[in-house]
Amino acid sequence: MSGEDSTGQKHAHKYSTGAALHWMLVLVALLAFGAWLFFRIKASQKPPATGGLKVVESVVHLPAGSFKTLDLLLPCAGTLSLDVMVQKGNSVGVFVVAPDQVAKMNAKQTFAHMTGFDANQTREYHRNARLNPGKYCLVLMDRSSETLSASTSQVLVNARLGTLR
Repeated sequence: MSGEDSTGQKHAHKYSTGAALHWMLVLVALLAFGAWLFFRIKASQKPPATGGLKVVESVVHLPAGSFKTLDLLLPCAGTLSLDVMVQKGNSVGVFVVAPDQVAKMNAKQTFAHMTGFDANQTREYHRNARLNPGKYCLVLMDRSSETLSASTSQVLVNARLGTLR
């Protein structure tokens, strides 16, 4: 492209068509990359899928030196995902037991728990394991003394059954 000045002489424009096209392609590529990056970051910030069957979702107030049980009724075999988090208070013990073991716990006898679902003292607990259908009990135990620790712990419990069969 060329133009004329006031004297009538022809001269070339500062930017030729090839250079303008080049810069336009660079701009389009940068915009495409920016959009791709935006959507990649946005997708990574989505919460994980919470599929499966909700078994328990509760906040438990657990006095020091005590234990509480929550019934887990599994209608079919599947992978039990158990998340326990102490929001306030003392560390807790976490166990999944058969219902007949609760009587032994009340009598302060040795009890049996389901393999893979046990922790003596924890503030955060995440476990996944395959269980058969049936009734189970989730046991939350605070073994601390009331005089040396918080009088009550606030514990968030979330149990889901996935990979159903």
